[in-house]
Amino acid sequence: MSKAVDRKIQDAQNLEPVANKYQGDLATAGISPEFLADYHARLETVIAKDVAQKEAMTKKNSATRLQNSVLKRCYAALKKVINIAKSAYVDDRERLKEFHIGGKSVKGVSAALAEMAYMKNAVNNHMDELGQWGANAALLTEIDTCIQELKDADNSQENAKNLQVVATNERDRAVAALEKAKFRIRKAAEIIFADNADVLKEFETTLA
Repeated sequence: MSKAVDRKIQDAQNLEPVANKYQGDLATAGISPEFLADYHARLETVIAKDVAQKEAMTKKNSATRLQNSVLKRCYAALKKVINIAKSAYVDDRERLKEFHIGGKSVKGVSAALAEMAYMKNAVNNHMDELGQWGANAALLTEIDTCIQELKDADNSQENAKNLQVVATNERDRAVAALEKAKFRIRKAAEIIFADNADVLKEFETTLA
């Protein structure tokens, strides 16, 4: 969509000097100096909204990368717990099941948060046994840190995503308003210069 908007902006910028050049003629079809001033304002608004949308997209992408990075750390912490449990309970099917060994893989923020909270309790409940295989307070702290950082990263990503949606909608509305103005100018030119192909060519869109 970004490239399409860039092309529409370029088309509008190409049309503006042509419309100004023939403003006197266009006025007879309703394209007044005030209309062209409004057209210029709409064009500037689209440019500003497009910049804001691209900045919002960049922030959202950055927030998503951070979220994915934290999620990766969470998966690593869960894997560490599972490996410890596998070593501690190699012949204990029920205990292995308690640590979700052999179950479905954890995917996504919500699932990871729920699984880490569960595993923290499971490790706490069996620390005496798991401690012999590497479980310790540092592991629990690591899980707590992952939980909090993932919550923070998820909130930031969600906020950035929402801001991007707002910025995109605002830009698209501004583009639609500009496109209507472009349409009116070109329709006026078709009426006024119906018998002048050379002038009409100057009003042609670059989007075709």
